[in-house]
Amino acid sequence: MDLDRHIRRLAEHSRQHLIGTPDYDYHIQLKLEHSLRVLDNAREIVEGDGITGRTRDLTLLAALYHDIGRFTQYARYRTYNDRESANHARLGVLALRTPGFIDHLPAADQRLIRAAIGLHNVKTLPSSLPEPLNTAARIVRDSDKLDIFPVMITHLGGDKPLDPVVVLGATQHPTRYTQSILQDVLAGRTGSYSEIRWSNDFKMLVAGWINDFNTETGLDLLARSGNMEKLLALLPDIPEIIKLKHRILNQLHYKMPSSPC
Repeated sequence: MDLDRHIRRLAEHSRQHLIGTPDYDYHIQLKLEHSLRVLDNAREIVEGDGITGRTRDLTLLAALYHDIGRFTQYARYRTYNDRESANHARLGVLALRTPGFIDHLPAADQRLIRAAIGLHNVKTLPSSLPEPLNTAARIVRDSDKLDIFPVMITHLGGDKPLDPVVVLGATQHPTRYTQSILQDVLAGRTGSYSEIRWSNDFKMLVAGWINDFNTETGLDLLARSGNMEKLLALLPDIPEIIKLKHRILNQLHYKMPSSPC
């Protein structure tokens, strides 16, 4: 598989959406850089989990193209908020029907890539996906989550104004948070984007992804990165939040076979 060809094609596609305005172009470039880092994460996961052959190749292509719909979404709506625009995964599926991306592949391979992309942002994966779609979808989701941690640490840390596009319109506040998101994460569920109101909500929601990691290698990469600890450090030290921090860190180390409990 000529992966470099696909990387060049995605970069070319992203450049077609640039307009020469710094703020606008920043959000296009942000998604290209994110896509390339997600591909790097997927490479590490397929190697660590021993995924080879066709499944490996299709998983890497799905990881690279997973956010291709973001370029159309931002160009059309000036937002990353799916609820206020369009489902970016569906936009990505449509984009990959355009000649010049994956149309040279067998039809079954094209369907698998588009299906993995269509599933990458659902709240919970179906429990009975066929292989190799199941493997591809789970690795793409883990690879995506791994990169969103440092992106959110950068955008939610410090006292600088929040980028409303990146944080989906959340309001900055040192202590406020939404109780339902806290309770979802404490109960082992993933939080809902629709309930995000405050910057702390976004931090808790991302931290709660510990409940939705699918691969041992993905968890190992998260644990070794230290990004969970960095993200939790951005949350206020108030009783309920401290409980959340302890719960998540205990989960992270409990889930890792090589880590002490």
